[in-house]
Amino acid sequence: MKTQISVNKKLSVSVDEACALVGVKRDLLYREINEGRLKTAKIKGRRLIRRQALELWLEEQEVATHEAWLEEQEEGN
Repeated sequence: MKTQISVNKKLSVSVDEACALVGVKRDLLYREINEGRLKTAKIKGRRLIRRQALELWLEEQEVATHEAWLEEQEEGN
């Protein structure tokens, strides 16, 4: 019998679950994985992403976005 666990309680999620959690498309997530910016594990053919890795990746996106915004503001002055 397969045990059902809420996505919120899982240690890791599938790529599809990660896409749904973050709100991005699969091709973007796979590009980030292939470029080494998002760490994953492949276990028995399944690509799994630790929730912590996904949260860290999202934080890095926030920092990069903010830094780009600051640069635009400096260029505008």
